[in-house]
Amino acid sequence: MNDIFEYYKLELTAKSPVFIGSGQSIGKKEFCLLTKTDTIRFMDMEKLINYFAKENTENLELFEKFLIEDPSIAKKQRRGKDGTLYTGEECLSKKWLHTFLNLIGMPVSKRKECALYEIENHGMFQDDKTPCDINCFMRGSDGKAYIPGSSVKGMLRTALFQQLIRKNPDRLPEETFINKEERNLTEKLINTLELKYKKGSPDANDAVNSIMRGIIISDSEAIPNECMTVCKKIDRTSSRSGGEEKTLNVARECIKPYTKAIFHVKVDNRYFRPVGIKMSFPDLFSEMIKAFDEEYRKFYLSKFAEVEGNKIDFEHDFLVLGGGSGYFGKNIIYTRFGFNSGLRKVSEYMRAKDLEHGRPKDKDGKMKNPDDYNIHGISPHMLKLTMYNNELYHMGICDVELKKEEIE
Repeated sequence: MNDIFEYYKLELTAKSPVFIGSGQSIGKKEFCLLTKTDTIRFMDMEKLINYFAKENTENLELFEKFLIEDPSIAKKQRRGKDGTLYTGEECLSKKWLHTFLNLIGMPVSKRKECALYEIENHGMFQDDKTPCDINCFMRGSDGKAYIPGSSVKGMLRTALFQQLIRKNPDRLPEETFINKEERNLTEKLINTLELKYKKGSPDANDAVNSIMRGIIISDSEAIPNECMTVCKKIDRTSSRSGGEEKTLNVARECIKPYTKAIFHVKVDNRYFRPVGIKMSFPDLFSEMIKAFDEEYRKFYLSKFAEVEGNKIDFEHDFLVLGGGSGYFGKNIIYTRFGFNSGLRKVSEYMRAKDLEHGRPKDKDGKMKNPDDYNIHGISPHMLKLTMYNNELYHMGICDVELKKEEIE
């Protein structure tokens, strides 16, 4: 039995903000900016409405007007004990929830009772600027943040895929359309078990035959709210096209840099049998990370200016995890075809995809996804960044360390 199962502890260290989206978002009028502590307080809207309904129905009516930005709320005023004047005009102009709570004089203790949790802001939102929705991090039924094991497994699958492509050049299928490449490669390199058959042969289309079923990764241990922050999306063009940066009005709840997350890994050797690879799982794990790191630098990072926040971190091998981290952390086209051929294929695919969806032009009337091959020298041609603690960081850069565990 000991020859079948192997157990490991995987320690992941975020070297830049990491976002694992839950698919939910907090509306821009559902959280407060606490300027004195530079934190964001997410409110439980059900509790807040119940409080208004119980304490003062007039405040409930005012709250409805605040939400729909009814101009009549501008007439409302209140002067605090310290002489500060709170106005409905400020609520309409700033649109922050805390401006409304100040207007009605909601006690701080009651605000805390109606809160879900708080995370660091690190100067990302400013009181004098209109807020935007925040895309939420994955949280469990207990409200605590965590990283699903499936997200880490997907990260490792990409690295393994690249390794299998390098180790099995004779098994690669003929070139085909870019949107079918991963499926064809999956059939040749991943779905290689002989557990389910179709017409007398192993069914390479069925995930039941995937070697990835031999890797089981737990969800991470809970991540404290003290380790969470909010980050804006920043895009930077390639060095060839000027290296221009643009901050988008998209905010994400992220893990802070240098936060650690612990996972437990079970390898079932009955199923995890990578084609063309004869080495132990720890050795393969180390080689996968090193190879991913080398190709990520060669095909992607080399086309962009250095990012100060991760300068030291890139002295070590890394993987890329989570949403908003870009195309290269989750795709194998460049590994499959090499840089020049891969660039041409991806560039043509991106342009065709945009035309297919009826979005050939941007708001200025210019073609979207122009000739990345000749103009930008990389495709997609945006480096995915964010700001944390007044420094630019990549999205999703992580160190991972694997340690053997003895299970009794």
